[in-house]
Amino acid sequence: MARSGGLFSISLIAMLLLAPGAVRSQDTGVKKEFIDSGRFFSQAASVLNRGVKTVYVSGQVGRGEDFAAQVDSAFQAVIDALESAGASAEDVVRIRIYVTDFSPEKYAVVSAARTKLFGDERPPASTFLGIQSLMYDRFNVEIQAIAVLAEPDSEAALEKEFIDPGRGYSQAVVVNQGGIKTIYVSGQIGRGEDLAAQATAVYRNIAQRLESAGATMKDVVKTNIYIANYKAEDLEVLGGARGDYFTEGRYPASTLIGVESLAAERFKIEIDAIAVLADPGSGAQLEKEYFGPTRGFTQVVGVKGGGMRTLYISGQAGRPGGELATQADQSYRGLARRLEAAGATPADLVMQIIYMTNYKEGDSNVLGAARTNGIVGDENNPTSTLIGVQALYASSVLTEVEAIAVQ
Repeated sequence: MARSGGLFSISLIAMLLLAPGAVRSQDTGVKKEFIDSGRFFSQAASVLNRGVKTVYVSGQVGRGEDFAAQVDSAFQAVIDALESAGASAEDVVRIRIYVTDFSPEKYAVVSAARTKLFGDERPPASTFLGIQSLMYDRFNVEIQAIAVLAEPDSEAALEKEFIDPGRGYSQAVVVNQGGIKTIYVSGQIGRGEDLAAQATAVYRNIAQRLESAGATMKDVVKTNIYIANYKAEDLEVLGGARGDYFTEGRYPASTLIGVESLAAERFKIEIDAIAVLADPGSGAQLEKEYFGPTRGFTQVVGVKGGGMRTLYISGQAGRPGGELATQADQSYRGLARRLEAAGATPADLVMQIIYMTNYKEGDSNVLGAARTNGIVGDENNPTSTLIGVQALYASSVLTEVEAIAVQ
């Protein structure tokens, strides 16, 4: 969701009426703040843990008469949201860029603006996607971000490493907080004549990026998989490729999205990832929990270390064949069940991404009916991004919601 235009978001997940302002998670010492929080979503959410702040920024759109102006405006909106949380462009560790009506010329415009903002020495991990639509037809680009920084005057142990930086992004960014390493891997593409070959190459590339960061595929807790012109049979092809890299019962949380296009027509698949591990020799303790392991992925992966527990929640979809409002309700009920199974509540959510197939302007109002199933607060709602995509895992699935929660 974006600051521009007073955008609307569904948020049945904010089913608890929360007190305004900063929120302390249980008794862990983790402090959360929801910034510019109105009905259904916040522009930014910050999580402070032991002197280190993680900032989640809702998808920001831009204004302007042409695409270049919208790109510049969207990046500025991201910076505005970061500044409202006490962060800056230098603190960004990951961005996702969504563009409608993709063309190579548009990629060049985004790449130039990204390089101008972040430079080539310490830029964030980045994923670039050509998608079907945004909230309103007049919007052509939306940018979502995560930033990490040490609080001023704190003695927090925070280190960052930028793997293979250049052209305004890094192939991976390593955030080491007190011996707990979180690695954000940029969207990886691979060579090959067909999807199977490219998927195998992509997973191999992710493994190589992780190796450069001192990690392995066993450390991956979340993947987002983007397939251009997705078809149902692609799911089997994907399963064959990833089976060589993950251990049954310890699969990462995952979201699979069919997109209009990737950065070039020859690319059929792109995957970005998050990995978490304890830095060897640091003495840091890390626990991982897998809730709802299923075929090839886990519904929720919980990571507890450094005094904080983070839940990575796979995309929760409506049942195929139902009406849009019904599927939206099912998606959010599924999300609520996953949170409960992991010992969390909607109050713990800091980020959500909503995907809709064949989205058209006004569909968000239809989806809004889902929120009547719970109490929606005007404060402390998670950040939100709404994207219209080409397809979800099955042809008649219309909605899917993924999320991150922190305790």
